[in-house]
Amino acid sequence: MARLKTAYSASVVSDVIPNDVDSSHLTSADTASSSRPTRSPTRKRLSYIPPSEQVFEVSRILARSLHTSKCADGTRQHHYLVKWEGYGPGSDSWEPRSNLVPGANAFLTAYDSKEQQFVILQSRKGKSCSYLVRYGCIQVGLQRLEPSPLYEEEWQTRDQMMEIGQLSEWTIDLAIQAFHGKNFDPVIARATSSAARNQTPALKVVESVSLKTRRKVRHPMDLFKVRWTQKQNLCEAWYSRYQLSRRFQAQDLKDAIQKYREESQTLPPVEPSTPGSEYESERQKNIEQNKDLLKELGLSEG
Repeated sequence: MARLKTAYSASVVSDVIPNDVDSSHLTSADTASSSRPTRSPTRKRLSYIPPSEQVFEVSRILARSLHTSKCADGTRQHHYLVKWEGYGPGSDSWEPRSNLVPGANAFLTAYDSKEQQFVILQSRKGKSCSYLVRYGCIQVGLQRLEPSPLYEEEWQTRDQMMEIGQLSEWTIDLAIQAFHGKNFDPVIARATSSAARNQTPALKVVESVSLKTRRKVRHPMDLFKVRWTQKQNLCEAWYSRYQLSRRFQAQDLKDAIQKYREESQTLPPVEPSTPGSEYESERQKNIEQNKDLLKELGLSEG
């Protein structure tokens, strides 16, 4: 864990981004959230520690602010939502990047090396279609996390999601199609013959995400980013669990997912079954895992 010696004179850290963000970026949702009273959770300690020796450990970076804001030293920086080791969700706080360097530099580098996780919550039509997007960590490995109430939500067009959210065009298109409940075409055309399937050794699951499909559907759709070799070419694409079962041999798929789970160290491997029943079994296991996770975090499922 990264250990940070705080410069604060008390064990209080603000849990909101400073209210000096350029107002031109604020939406009605942003205005409502920024006008509410700010909360400053006090971190409880087992014994008294002099302010000059207070040390906090970063457990996880949950989100990065969409816009920069002015800090105490006069510089404009992105802020990061931090989960602190040993403290509950109520003590999560937005911290300027300079407060986290160099103690949590590895956390920052790892977080900034990937696109932010996000969820499309709503859509509305207009001159150009816009979407209410919530940015923040919703899954670590195969563990789903309860979204923090401090996550930023902003109405954005597709272009704004690329410019402000720094998301790739392909990721946005995938999320939009999943939100509307439409099927999406994988990056690599699906092979249908058994001969083609036999040409896909060294299958590896490199990443997984959960995307919201329809507002009335309680549980998101699980997608897996897989990498394999075919005719001496390295291929990479996102597939749903069902699409994977149609594209690859059952044993190769089982081994790849099991290895990914073991590396993630979150969920035990599932027993082999038919594609349809395996999907349902996995969904039920995820539900139980989510309930256990919410209990550990001290949150209620809503």
